[in-house]
Amino acid sequence: MTLNTDFHKQAKWRTRRLIMNNDGDDGRVDPAPSIDGFLDRRTSALGESKVDSIFYCADAFTCGNPDLPPRDYDPLEEMVRWCRGHDREIFYSMRMNDQHDAGWERMMPWKEAHRDWLMNIKDGYPKWSWSMIDYSIEGVRDKVFESLESFASGYDVDGLELDFCRHFCLFRSQMKGEPVTQDERDLMTDLMRRVRTMTREIADRRGKPMLIALRLFDDVDYCREAGIDLGLWLEEGLVDLITSGDYFKLRPWSDWAALGKQYDLPVYACLEPRRFPLAGIKGQEIIEGEANLPCWRGEALSAWRAGVNGIYTFNRFDSRDPLFSELHDPELLERLEHVDIETFSGGVETHYFDPGFWIKGGRRFLKDDI
Repeated sequence: MTLNTDFHKQAKWRTRRLIMNNDGDDGRVDPAPSIDGFLDRRTSALGESKVDSIFYCADAFTCGNPDLPPRDYDPLEEMVRWCRGHDREIFYSMRMNDQHDAGWERMMPWKEAHRDWLMNIKDGYPKWSWSMIDYSIEGVRDKVFESLESFASGYDVDGLELDFCRHFCLFRSQMKGEPVTQDERDLMTDLMRRVRTMTREIADRRGKPMLIALRLFDDVDYCREAGIDLGLWLEEGLVDLITSGDYFKLRPWSDWAALGKQYDLPVYACLEPRRFPLAGIKGQEIIEGEANLPCWRGEALSAWRAGVNGIYTFNRFDSRDPLFSELHDPELLERLEHVDIETFSGGVETHYFDPGFWIKGGRRFLKDDI
């Protein structure tokens, strides 16, 4: 089997009108629940929802909790089993970098053992950056590849998602406000080629496709500034589907849909609750639960109208949430109460909800009339 077979194309273009990202916190609780309790936290009720795919972020070396007590089940394995029993697609989602453990007493063992391969705290470095990995180091790239390979080969997942939005930094040069070099971009492209070759080999062995998804920000030039040569990756066919939208987005959904058409791959619009208050919706307060349903509906409807292939939710975890039975259908959303919005960015450049926080001068990538 090769990447050009009808089998692979069918998997690539599978219907994904609604994707739910689960960041794995349901498997990181203390004390550990039973398997039924684990599934009830975020998953079981999805059987009655319109969610087509679950992207599950199990613990990896980039971020996790080393102090959790042992449990007698594997959360990702249980998610795979549930999805197979409920005709849902499942991807393993890996955070390509993560800063959350910068404030923890301990981090994952591999990071503890390789502190000199982290961003570290030096003059001019923001405090939040120190625990992230530096992709300029060969050992880091090898570890990332090995981690992705272990999940792809060890679980019956339909694909891998490389989540660059959590968090959007790959090199120390970027953190210091210096330009990422072409040599650094080439290192990331070589890593992507390795991952593509690996997934192809696993697909051949198991007799079914292993897809690659990316989650990143929605401007090719902005990604390039961070070391992600997205245009080249798409030209080389290294990716099967792409999702954009997180703390902020840079361009209209119509541009994202056009990129998918240009490279013949499905594109998805990510809705994240913290982007709505930055657009001035109900002030600067994060609105949760029923109160922000109209905002979510309106944002999803804007994306559908622009021509995306589906909606992707992040940081929305109540499996009984009515949105998981609404966001898949633009005709339904038209009839429901909604706010006609398309949110982009706000705040100031010292805040990580802003594109200038991750890339020096990053607000220049915002569309002019926003």
